[in-house]
Amino acid sequence: MQKYIFTCIAFFMGVSASVAGTLNVTIKNINNTKGQIITAIYNKEDGFPKAEDKYKATKSKPILSNTITTSFTNLPAGKYAVVSFHDANDNDKLDKNWLGMPTEQYGFSNGATKPNFQQSAIVIKANETKSVTITLNDA
Repeated sequence: MQKYIFTCIAFFMGVSASVAGTLNVTIKNINNTKGQIITAIYNKEDGFPKAEDKYKATKSKPILSNTITTSFTNLPAGKYAVVSFHDANDNDKLDKNWLGMPTEQYGFSNGATKPNFQQSAIVIKANETKSVTITLNDA
């Protein structure tokens, strides 16, 4: 009986791992090596791109060149949008001026120029690995 239970657990763990996708994100045009690059992935339009509504996020530090790559693994099949920004002063947020315009570099997947989930969306299928490139703007 115990062997049967372990076999079932191993089977279901294998099934869930085999349907997970991966998204590799390359961030280009980083102005300098100060601070960190924060990249967040969203799996729904509602709340995009608010930090508190993200699905997953990564922080890339130290920045060693003007291009970095980060990966999101174990993603269920679905639609995702990605936003990345250069947090040059290491305060964990995208700084803005008094008009609300970003003062730090940022970018979206699919080359979208404004925060639009549908324009930024990438479909990940079961067992699929996709790669996208985000070119940060010149803030």
